[in-house]
Amino acid sequence: MKKFLIITLCIICLCLITILTKTNNGRYQIVIHPTFRADQYLLDTKTGYIWHLVEGKDKLLLWEPMLKANLTDEELMKESNK
Repeated sequence: MKKFLIITLCIICLCLITILTKTNNGRYQIVIHPTFRADQYLLDTKTGYIWHLVEGKDKLLLWEPMLKANLTDEELMKESNK
């Protein structure tokens, strides 16, 4: 019985470690055009939204959102309510 309890606790600990160490790596990706490096984009792989890196009035670099071409019906409703 004692061995069963120890094995069960070890399995639970391993499962918890696996769950706690998972991260969202790769959700946001910066994409650079291979021949023209001034074109830089930030992609949210979960939602599909894209931002373009632009220079603002104060010479600061800003991520400006870009319009998606394939919006879902829900996204279209959100865009029209803005």
